[in-house]
Amino acid sequence: TGWSGDWVTMSFDLSAYAGQDILIAFRYVTDWNTLWDGWYIDNVYVDGTLISDGSSTDPFKDITEILPINHDFTVTFVGIKAKEKGNQYKVLTMKLSDMTEEGLLELNKVLKSSSSAVMLVTFDASEGFTGYVDYTYDFTYTNAGPK
Repeated sequence: TGWSGDWVTMSFDLSAYAGQDILIAFRYVTDWNTLWDGWYIDNVYVDGTLISDGSSTDPFKDITEILPINHDFTVTFVGIKAKEKGNQYKVLTMKLSDMTEEGLLELNKVLKSSSSAVMLVTFDASEGFTGYVDYTYDFTYTNAGPK
């Protein structure tokens, strides 16, 4: 941990796994208040075979590219409408993979009856998965006026 100022050579005895297929993971973990350069991985060898010289990330894969991990996102919409005695909230939670016409109708009801809304997206990680997953969500809502 901390700053070394120079390369640190590390080696690990993998002889207990001789003859087996294994996955080797490199993980960099920090907290929200620390923003340094990260770390550099160079000259990775397994049993004398060069896996990576550090010039490219091509030899490395995300765990989800190697193991079939089923994951999804849960989206929670919180519709907010100001009232005289405080705010009124309507909450709708749905899985992105389960987005159906019926679900969209329910979402439309929440959004139409709200003056503002909050969208919370949560990654539903499978057991043992500890990585990050990128996502984008384009949200367009048009109001045709009162009916």
